[in-house]
Amino acid sequence: MTQPFEVDARFSLAPSAAGGFRSTFKNDSVVGRFTAGMDIQLTTAIGVRVQYHGRHSANQNEHGGMARLLYRF
Repeated sequence: MTQPFEVDARFSLAPSAAGGFRSTFKNDSVVGRFTAGMDIQLTTAIGVRVQYHGRHSANQNEHGGMARLLYRF
């Protein structure tokens, strides 16, 4: 089992009476990663590429994507 990563912090311009806070990040030993996408050819010179990227584990979820316009000359 991995140990969580912890950080104690406070805002630099806040009065010291405001106190601080703790951020905890649990790192998982097993993570599922997946990607899905498609290429669409609109004409002989123009196309579109769309992709989705994801990660999932017990403590984390991550979603991302990308879209590209392709012009062939």
